[in-house]
Amino acid sequence: MAQPLRIKLAIAQYEHWALAAVVPGADPAQIFEMKGDSTRFVYHTRLASMIACRWLSGGYEIGEVLGPARLDSTNMGWLNEFLPEVEIVHTTNGSWNCQDWVLDAVRALREASERVRITASLEVGKIKEGLESEFQWWDLGGDNYFERLFNAR
Repeated sequence: MAQPLRIKLAIAQYEHWALAAVVPGADPAQIFEMKGDSTRFVYHTRLASMIACRWLSGGYEIGEVLGPARLDSTNMGWLNEFLPEVEIVHTTNGSWNCQDWVLDAVRALREASERVRITASLEVGKIKEGLESEFQWWDLGGDNYFERLFNAR
């Protein structure tokens, strides 16, 4: 029996890190991110195309949302309630940033939710290495994680 299609959770690499919920073979994705700078970060969520975005240089899959593979209020509603509660730290020296928020959000999801399965190591070095490899491939004109996921269906 085939495995049910799941919403994938991945770290999206723009000029910053964001958390993306994406259905394989479908576009757009739901993006959860920090906007602003270290002195005034705010939580932000939006729908965004992962195929047509020239600033998206890669992704790193970290897990999946359990349940039907639809970006609807049933599946995304609880994420939209949960993720704004992840602490945002404001600093004047830049010691905390969007990468910290994404990692804190994923750890909080792993610990507090039975609706998410985190499958990747959350070791920062491994994540950065994976995203650097994605960037190098993208910089040479290759596809990125999200483009491969879109074409995988």
